[in-house]
Amino acid sequence: MAELHLEGLGKAFGPVPRRGQGEAWVVRDLSLVIRDGEFLTFLGPSGCGKTTTLRMIAGFLPPTAGRVVLGGRVLSSAAERILVPPERRGMGMVFQSYAVWPHLTAAQNVAYPLRHAGMARIEVEARARRALELVHLEAYASRYPQELSGGQQQRIALARAMVMEPAVLLLDEPLSNLDPGLREEMRGEIAELHARLGFTVVYVTHDQAEAMALSGRIAVLLGGRVAQVGSPRELYERPADPAVASFVGAANLLPGLVETQDGAGVRVRLIDGTGAHVISVPGAAAPGRVILCVRPEAIEITPEGPIRGRVIRSTYLGNRGDCVVQVGALSVRVEERVDRLPRRGEEVTLAVRRALVFTDSAGAPR
Repeated sequence: MAELHLEGLGKAFGPVPRRGQGEAWVVRDLSLVIRDGEFLTFLGPSGCGKTTTLRMIAGFLPPTAGRVVLGGRVLSSAAERILVPPERRGMGMVFQSYAVWPHLTAAQNVAYPLRHAGMARIEVEARARRALELVHLEAYASRYPQELSGGQQQRIALARAMVMEPAVLLLDEPLSNLDPGLREEMRGEIAELHARLGFTVVYVTHDQAEAMALSGRIAVLLGGRVAQVGSPRELYERPADPAVASFVGAANLLPGLVETQDGAGVRVRLIDGTGAHVISVPGAAAPGRVILCVRPEAIEITPEGPIRGRVIRSTYLGNRGDCVVQVGALSVRVEERVDRLPRRGEEVTLAVRRALVFTDSAGAPR
Protein backbone atom coordinates (compact mmCIF):
# COMPACT_ATOMS: atom_id res chain seq x y z
CA MET A 1 0.00 0.00 0.00
CA ALA A 2 1.14 3.59 -0.62
CA GLU A 3 0.14 7.19 -0.13
CA LEU A 4 -2.00 8.87 -2.76
CA HIS A 5 -0.92 12.44 -3.54
CA LEU A 6 -3.14 14.95 -5.33
CA GLU A 7 -0.88 17.86 -6.32
CA GLY A 8 -2.49 21.09 -7.53
CA LEU A 9 -5.16 19.07 -9.29
CA GLY A 10 -7.54 21.00 -11.54
CA LYS A 11 -10.11 20.34 -14.24
CA ALA A 12 -11.68 22.74 -16.71
CA PHE A 13 -14.02 21.53 -19.42
CA GLY A 14 -13.51 23.22 -22.77
CA PRO A 15 -10.78 25.84 -23.34
CA VAL A 16 -8.85 26.77 -20.22
CA PRO A 17 -10.20 30.16 -19.16
CA ARG A 18 -7.87 33.13 -19.15
CA ARG A 19 -7.31 35.08 -15.97
CA GLY A 20 -9.93 37.79 -15.61
CA GLN A 21 -12.36 36.21 -18.08
CA GLY A 22 -14.32 34.10 -15.62
CA GLU A 23 -13.59 30.84 -13.85
CA ALA A 24 -14.85 27.79 -15.72
CA TRP A 25 -12.84 25.38 -13.58
CA VAL A 26 -14.83 22.50 -12.08
CA VAL A 27 -11.93 21.63 -9.76
CA ARG A 28 -9.18 24.09 -8.95
CA ASP A 29 -5.84 23.80 -7.11
CA LEU A 30 -6.73 20.68 -5.13
CA SER A 31 -3.80 19.38 -3.09
CA LEU A 32 -4.21 16.54 -0.62
CA VAL A 33 -2.31 13.54 0.74
CA ILE A 34 -4.43 10.43 1.37
CA ARG A 35 -2.59 8.14 3.76
CA ASP A 36 -2.13 4.37 3.55
CA GLY A 37 -5.24 2.60 4.80
CA GLU A 38 -7.16 5.83 5.29
CA PHE A 39 -10.87 6.28 4.69
CA LEU A 40 -11.19 9.77 3.22
CA THR A 41 -14.46 11.22 1.98
CA PHE A 42 -15.04 14.08 -0.43
CA LEU A 43 -18.19 15.77 0.88
CA GLY A 44 -20.00 18.58 -0.86
CA PRO A 45 -23.14 19.68 -2.70
CA SER A 46 -23.98 18.73 -6.27
CA GLY A 47 -21.68 20.41 -8.78
CA CYS A 48 -18.81 21.04 -6.35
CA GLY A 49 -16.34 18.77 -8.19
CA LYS A 50 -16.45 15.60 -6.06
CA THR A 51 -17.08 13.08 -8.84
CA THR A 52 -14.80 14.94 -11.26
CA THR A 53 -11.99 14.63 -8.72
CA LEU A 54 -12.66 10.93 -8.24
CA ARG A 55 -12.66 10.34 -11.99
CA MET A 56 -9.32 12.11 -12.31
CA ILE A 57 -7.93 9.85 -9.58
CA ALA A 58 -9.33 6.79 -11.38
CA GLY A 59 -7.93 7.88 -14.75
CA PHE A 60 -11.26 8.33 -16.53
CA LEU A 61 -10.58 12.07 -16.88
CA PRO A 62 -7.23 13.73 -17.65
CA PRO A 63 -6.44 16.66 -15.36
CA THR A 64 -6.16 20.13 -16.85
CA ALA A 65 -3.61 20.97 -14.18
CA GLY A 66 -1.64 19.12 -11.51
CA ARG A 67 -0.74 15.51 -10.86
CA VAL A 68 -2.01 12.26 -9.34
CA VAL A 69 0.79 10.24 -7.71
CA LEU A 70 0.41 6.84 -6.02
CA GLY A 71 3.36 5.48 -4.07
CA GLY A 72 5.77 7.72 -5.95
CA ARG A 73 4.43 6.62 -9.35
CA VAL A 74 2.96 9.40 -11.47
CA LEU A 75 -0.43 8.28 -12.77
CA SER A 76 -1.57 11.60 -14.24
CA SER A 77 0.27 14.78 -15.03
CA ALA A 78 -1.04 17.63 -17.14
CA ALA A 79 2.40 19.19 -17.59
CA GLU A 80 4.16 15.91 -18.42
CA ARG A 81 1.26 14.62 -20.55
CA ILE A 82 1.06 11.41 -18.53
CA LEU A 83 -2.23 9.52 -18.26
CA VAL A 84 -2.00 5.91 -17.07
CA PRO A 85 -5.23 4.13 -18.10
CA PRO A 86 -7.69 3.08 -15.34
CA GLU A 87 -6.99 -0.65 -15.64
CA ARG A 88 -3.28 -0.09 -14.95
CA ARG A 89 -3.62 2.05 -11.85
CA GLY A 90 -4.20 -0.67 -9.27
CA MET A 91 -7.50 0.86 -8.23
CA GLY A 92 -11.04 -0.44 -7.94
CA MET A 93 -14.14 1.68 -8.44
CA VAL A 94 -17.77 1.37 -7.40
CA PHE A 95 -20.20 3.65 -9.21
CA GLN A 96 -23.47 5.24 -8.11
CA SER A 97 -25.36 2.90 -10.43
CA TYR A 98 -24.81 -0.78 -9.70
CA ALA A 99 -23.21 -1.31 -13.15
CA VAL A 100 -23.56 -5.09 -12.99
CA TRP A 101 -24.10 -7.13 -16.15
CA PRO A 102 -27.63 -8.58 -16.16
CA HIS A 103 -26.65 -11.61 -18.28
CA LEU A 104 -23.95 -12.74 -15.81
CA THR A 105 -24.43 -14.40 -12.43
CA ALA A 106 -23.13 -12.81 -9.25
CA ALA A 107 -20.00 -14.99 -9.40
CA GLN A 108 -19.44 -14.23 -13.09
CA ASN A 109 -19.81 -10.48 -12.48
CA VAL A 110 -17.22 -10.60 -9.69
CA ALA A 111 -14.87 -12.81 -11.72
CA TYR A 112 -14.99 -10.64 -14.85
CA PRO A 113 -11.92 -8.44 -14.05
CA LEU A 114 -9.89 -11.55 -13.25
CA ARG A 115 -10.83 -13.28 -16.50
CA HIS A 116 -10.10 -10.06 -18.40
CA ALA A 117 -6.63 -10.05 -16.80
CA GLY A 118 -6.02 -13.58 -18.08
CA MET A 119 -5.78 -15.39 -14.75
CA ALA A 120 -6.03 -19.16 -14.55
CA ARG A 121 -9.53 -20.56 -14.04
CA ILE A 122 -8.80 -22.09 -10.62
CA GLU A 123 -7.38 -18.79 -9.33
CA VAL A 124 -10.32 -16.86 -10.79
CA GLU A 125 -12.88 -19.10 -9.08
CA ALA A 126 -11.06 -19.04 -5.73
CA ARG A 127 -10.65 -15.25 -5.63
CA ALA A 128 -14.21 -14.62 -6.80
CA ARG A 129 -15.50 -16.94 -4.08
CA ARG A 130 -13.45 -15.12 -1.40
CA ALA A 131 -14.71 -11.74 -2.62
CA LEU A 132 -18.33 -12.92 -2.42
CA GLU A 133 -17.69 -14.22 1.09
CA LEU A 134 -16.37 -10.81 2.12
CA VAL A 135 -19.71 -9.22 1.21
CA HIS A 136 -21.77 -12.16 2.53
CA LEU A 137 -23.10 -13.22 -0.88
CA GLU A 138 -21.47 -16.63 -1.27
CA ALA A 139 -24.92 -18.27 -1.12
CA TYR A 140 -26.09 -16.13 -4.07
CA ALA A 141 -23.18 -16.86 -6.42
CA SER A 142 -25.37 -18.47 -9.10
CA ARG A 143 -28.12 -15.86 -9.06
CA TYR A 144 -28.56 -13.19 -11.72
CA PRO A 145 -28.82 -9.49 -10.78
CA GLN A 146 -32.57 -9.35 -11.44
CA GLU A 147 -32.97 -12.02 -8.76
CA LEU A 148 -31.21 -9.87 -6.16
CA SER A 149 -32.15 -6.78 -4.17
CA GLY A 150 -30.57 -3.38 -4.78
CA GLY A 151 -28.35 -3.81 -1.73
CA GLN A 152 -27.20 -7.21 -2.93
CA GLN A 153 -26.42 -5.85 -6.39
CA GLN A 154 -24.34 -3.09 -4.82
CA ARG A 155 -22.49 -5.75 -2.83
CA ILE A 156 -21.68 -7.49 -6.13
CA ALA A 157 -20.24 -4.22 -7.43
CA LEU A 158 -18.21 -3.84 -4.24
CA ALA A 159 -16.89 -7.41 -4.45
CA ARG A 160 -15.97 -6.91 -8.11
CA ALA A 161 -14.02 -3.77 -7.23
CA MET A 162 -12.11 -5.56 -4.46
CA VAL A 163 -11.42 -8.84 -6.24
CA MET A 164 -8.27 -7.48 -7.93
CA GLU A 165 -6.97 -6.45 -4.48
CA PRO A 166 -6.56 -2.79 -5.45
CA ALA A 167 -4.25 -0.39 -3.65
CA VAL A 168 -7.08 2.16 -3.53
CA LEU A 169 -10.84 1.63 -3.58
CA LEU A 170 -12.86 4.50 -5.09
CA LEU A 171 -16.58 4.79 -4.31
CA ASP A 172 -18.78 7.33 -6.07
CA GLU A 173 -21.99 7.81 -4.04
CA PRO A 174 -22.50 4.03 -3.94
CA LEU A 175 -25.46 4.14 -1.55
CA SER A 176 -27.52 6.97 -3.02
CA ASN A 177 -29.86 4.67 -4.97
CA LEU A 178 -30.74 2.53 -1.94
CA ASP A 179 -33.65 3.04 0.42
CA PRO A 180 -32.77 4.30 3.94
CA GLY A 181 -32.72 0.86 5.58
CA LEU A 182 -30.46 -0.68 2.94
CA ARG A 183 -28.28 2.41 2.92
CA GLU A 184 -27.60 2.09 6.64
CA GLU A 185 -26.95 -1.64 6.30
CA MET A 186 -24.48 -1.13 3.43
CA ARG A 187 -22.80 1.68 5.34
CA GLY A 188 -22.08 -0.79 8.11
CA GLU A 189 -20.81 -3.38 5.61
CA ILE A 190 -18.36 -0.92 4.06
CA ALA A 191 -17.11 0.23 7.47
CA GLU A 192 -16.62 -3.38 8.58
CA LEU A 193 -14.73 -4.30 5.41
CA HIS A 194 -12.43 -1.31 5.77
CA ALA A 195 -11.73 -2.06 9.42
CA ARG A 196 -11.04 -5.73 8.65
CA LEU A 197 -8.96 -5.36 5.48
CA GLY A 198 -7.38 -1.93 5.96
CA PHE A 199 -7.42 -0.86 2.31
CA THR A 200 -7.33 2.81 1.30
CA VAL A 201 -10.75 4.26 0.47
CA VAL A 202 -11.65 7.48 -1.32
CA TYR A 203 -15.39 8.00 -0.99
CA VAL A 204 -17.69 10.58 -2.58
CA THR A 205 -21.02 11.62 -1.08
CA HIS A 206 -23.28 14.61 -0.49
CA ASP A 207 -24.78 12.89 2.58
CA GLN A 208 -23.35 14.45 5.74
CA ALA A 209 -24.39 11.62 8.07
CA GLU A 210 -22.86 9.05 5.72
CA ALA A 211 -19.57 10.93 5.59
CA MET A 212 -19.38 11.37 9.35
CA ALA A 213 -20.24 7.71 10.05
CA LEU A 214 -17.64 6.25 7.68
CA SER A 215 -14.70 8.60 7.43
CA GLY A 216 -11.42 8.99 9.23
CA ARG A 217 -11.11 12.36 7.52
CA ILE A 218 -13.45 14.43 5.39
CA ALA A 219 -12.47 16.90 2.68
CA VAL A 220 -15.28 19.41 2.22
CA LEU A 221 -15.44 20.61 -1.39
CA LEU A 222 -17.23 23.87 -2.14
CA GLY A 223 -17.05 25.52 -5.54
CA GLY A 224 -14.36 23.17 -6.80
CA ARG A 225 -11.95 23.88 -3.96
CA VAL A 226 -11.17 22.18 -0.66
CA ALA A 227 -12.76 24.34 2.01
CA GLN A 228 -11.51 22.28 4.95
CA VAL A 229 -10.04 18.86 5.72
CA GLY A 230 -10.38 17.20 9.11
CA SER A 231 -11.93 14.48 11.20
CA PRO A 232 -15.73 14.46 11.52
CA ARG A 233 -15.41 15.88 15.05
CA GLU A 234 -13.05 18.65 13.93
CA LEU A 235 -15.34 19.72 11.09
CA TYR A 236 -18.44 19.69 13.29
CA GLU A 237 -16.95 21.42 16.33
CA ARG A 238 -14.38 23.68 14.62
CA PRO A 239 -15.56 24.47 11.08
CA ALA A 240 -13.35 26.86 9.13
CA ASP A 241 -16.17 29.16 8.08
CA PRO A 242 -19.98 29.45 7.98
CA ALA A 243 -20.19 27.58 4.65
CA VAL A 244 -18.49 24.51 6.12
CA ALA A 245 -20.51 24.82 9.32
CA SER A 246 -23.78 24.82 7.42
CA PHE A 247 -22.81 21.82 5.30
CA VAL A 248 -21.44 19.58 8.06
CA GLY A 249 -24.47 19.02 10.25
CA ALA A 250 -27.31 21.43 10.88
CA ALA A 251 -26.40 24.98 11.85
CA ASN A 252 -28.15 28.25 12.57
CA LEU A 253 -26.15 31.11 11.05
CA LEU A 254 -27.33 34.21 12.88
CA PRO A 255 -26.11 37.70 11.93
CA GLY A 256 -25.18 39.91 14.83
CA LEU A 257 -23.29 42.97 16.02
CA VAL A 258 -20.62 42.80 18.74
CA GLU A 259 -21.46 45.34 21.43
CA THR A 260 -19.02 44.61 24.23
CA GLN A 261 -16.25 42.17 25.08
CA ASP A 262 -14.81 41.07 28.40
CA GLY A 263 -12.82 38.18 29.80
CA ALA A 264 -15.81 35.84 29.66
CA GLY A 265 -16.67 36.44 26.01
CA VAL A 266 -18.64 38.83 23.83
CA ARG A 267 -22.13 40.30 23.92
CA VAL A 268 -23.80 40.15 20.52
CA ARG A 269 -27.03 41.86 19.48
CA LEU A 270 -28.85 39.78 16.89
CA ILE A 271 -29.67 41.52 13.63
CA ASP A 272 -33.20 40.16 13.49
CA GLY A 273 -35.22 43.29 12.81
CA THR A 274 -36.26 43.77 16.44
CA GLY A 275 -33.02 44.98 18.05
CA ALA A 276 -34.21 43.36 21.27
CA HIS A 277 -32.12 40.23 21.55
CA VAL A 278 -28.65 40.36 23.08
CA ILE A 279 -26.78 37.18 23.97
CA SER A 280 -23.42 36.44 25.55
CA VAL A 281 -21.17 33.81 24.02
CA PRO A 282 -17.63 32.64 24.87
CA GLY A 283 -14.79 33.69 22.62
CA ALA A 284 -13.35 36.89 21.24
CA ALA A 285 -14.29 39.10 18.31
CA ALA A 286 -13.48 42.61 17.14
CA PRO A 287 -16.29 45.16 17.26
CA GLY A 288 -18.54 45.01 14.22
CA ARG A 289 -20.72 42.56 12.35
CA VAL A 290 -20.35 38.84 13.02
CA ILE A 291 -22.10 35.59 12.24
CA LEU A 292 -22.96 33.25 15.09
CA CYS A 293 -22.94 29.55 14.27
CA VAL A 294 -25.29 27.80 16.67
CA ARG A 295 -26.10 24.09 16.41
CA PRO A 296 -29.76 23.17 17.06
CA GLU A 297 -28.78 21.07 20.08
CA ALA A 298 -26.93 24.08 21.56
CA ILE A 299 -30.16 26.08 21.94
CA GLU A 300 -32.46 25.44 24.87
CA ILE A 301 -36.11 26.36 25.28
CA THR A 302 -36.18 27.78 28.80
CA PRO A 303 -38.31 30.29 30.75
CA GLU A 304 -35.20 32.42 31.48
CA GLY A 305 -34.00 32.70 27.89
CA PRO A 306 -33.01 36.14 26.52
CA ILE A 307 -34.45 35.43 23.05
CA ARG A 308 -38.19 35.53 22.39
CA GLY A 309 -39.93 33.89 19.48
CA ARG A 310 -42.90 31.92 18.23
CA VAL A 311 -42.83 28.27 17.18
CA ILE A 312 -43.70 27.99 13.47
CA ARG A 313 -42.92 24.30 13.09
CA SER A 314 -42.84 21.44 15.57
CA THR A 315 -41.91 17.93 14.46
CA TYR A 316 -41.85 14.68 16.40
CA LEU A 317 -38.97 12.47 15.22
CA GLY A 318 -39.26 9.56 17.64
CA ASN A 319 -36.11 9.91 19.72
CA ARG A 320 -36.06 13.71 19.58
CA GLY A 321 -38.06 16.75 18.63
CA ASP A 322 -37.22 19.32 16.00
CA CYS A 323 -38.78 22.75 15.86
CA VAL A 324 -38.30 26.09 14.15
CA VAL A 325 -38.77 29.30 16.11
CA GLN A 326 -39.40 32.64 14.40
CA VAL A 327 -37.22 35.29 16.06
CA GLY A 328 -37.96 38.58 14.40
CA ALA A 329 -36.90 38.12 10.78
CA LEU A 330 -34.81 35.03 11.61
CA SER A 331 -35.81 31.37 11.69
CA VAL A 332 -33.99 29.42 14.38
CA ARG A 333 -33.92 25.63 14.41
CA VAL A 334 -33.98 24.01 17.85
CA GLU A 335 -33.56 20.38 18.90
CA GLU A 336 -35.65 19.51 21.95
CA ARG A 337 -36.60 16.51 24.04
CA VAL A 338 -39.85 14.95 22.89
CA ASP A 339 -41.45 15.36 26.32
CA ARG A 340 -40.74 19.10 26.15
CA LEU A 341 -41.59 19.68 22.51
CA PRO A 342 -43.62 22.90 22.18
CA ARG A 343 -46.71 23.19 20.00
CA ARG A 344 -46.90 25.17 16.79
CA GLY A 345 -47.87 28.78 17.53
CA GLU A 346 -46.56 28.69 21.09
CA GLU A 347 -44.52 31.65 22.37
CA VAL A 348 -41.15 30.55 23.80
CA THR A 349 -37.88 31.96 25.05
CA LEU A 350 -34.50 30.57 24.02
CA ALA A 351 -31.01 30.46 25.53
CA VAL A 352 -27.88 29.83 23.48
CA ARG A 353 -25.53 27.45 25.30
CA ARG A 354 -22.69 27.25 22.76
CA ALA A 355 -21.79 29.21 19.64
CA LEU A 356 -18.93 29.93 17.29
CA VAL A 357 -18.25 33.52 16.29
CA PHE A 358 -17.20 34.23 12.70
CA THR A 359 -16.37 37.55 11.15
CA ASP A 360 -19.11 38.64 8.75
CA SER A 361 -16.69 38.05 5.85
CA ALA A 362 -16.77 34.29 6.68
CA GLY A 363 -13.30 34.25 8.20
CA ALA A 364 -11.96 31.66 10.60
CA PRO A 365 -13.80 31.17 13.91
CA ARG A 366 -12.52 33.40 16.64
